[in-house]
Amino acid sequence: MVDALIDLEAFYAANDIFEGLNICFTPEHMARIKKEDKKLYKEILDEGRMYGFKVHRYSQNPLYNKDSGAKKPFGSVITPGEDVRATFTWVKGEVFRCWGDTEMYATLRDAGLQADLISFAQRALVGKIRANSPKYHGAII
Repeated sequence: MVDALIDLEAFYAANDIFEGLNICFTPEHMARIKKEDKKLYKEILDEGRMYGFKVHRYSQNPLYNKDSGAKKPFGSVITPGEDVRATFTWVKGEVFRCWGDTEMYATLRDAGLQADLISFAQRALVGKIRANSPKYHGAII
């Protein structure tokens, strides 16, 4: 696991990218790091950084097919023995987040209905800036 991270760091460095590096670990990969190097694991938790990457952790990372390496669509159900969750990396300047605007309610007298009509929970569509030729994204399966 640590070797894969060092290789990713070397890839980004070879492309002169040293800032804005992010990595999002699965719980399984964090556990593997803890088993390999407890000191490094504690440093990650204390500093929130590892090998130049800002560290994030999430249990619902994208699913990949173990054999083909193909990414499954968002919301797919995991197939035991065939699919795994992947740790992924990205460069801050190469992704975007979409936000939209909406009217809270059409008129003030409809204010009581707003909870039934609209959820104001934060939602975002995250995508790649270069859709035809994406760059600087990585996954560890």
